[in-house]
Amino acid sequence: MTKFGRIEQVYNNMLEKSEDNLYTGSMTEAMGVYLPHYSTTFKALREMGCIEVVHNGRGGGNPSRVLLNHAPDLEKFTEMYKSPLTKRETRDKLTQRISNLERRMPDINITDWILSTEQRLEVLEAALREVTSFGTEET
Repeated sequence: MTKFGRIEQVYNNMLEKSEDNLYTGSMTEAMGVYLPHYSTTFKALREMGCIEVVHNGRGGGNPSRVLLNHAPDLEKFTEMYKSPLTKRETRDKLTQRISNLERRMPDINITDWILSTEQRLEVLEAALREVTSFGTEET
């Protein structure tokens, strides 16, 4: 099953057991067989605005309460995974810090190493977006 398919299934599991769009029960039960993907699934549901955890039961038989706002949307999901993994501002700050280090340690060419690593990361990010953004590959 695709990552988006898993997210959609977990939402539907909660919706089936909800009353007035309020799911009351175990979050791990809602995950079903997808338990290894608990964190990423609920993070995606929260970030897309699909759910709002009203009360976290934190196990021990104490049920969680989750407000179900709307079903997951493939377009919104795709948009979430389009942005680069490393933000531009972060890269700029890191570049400045590296320049400072190189002034202190002139024998090490950290900039070349960073640029090479950045190029490899960009290739990996593009491949990751291609695999995850359309929800068509197994994950």
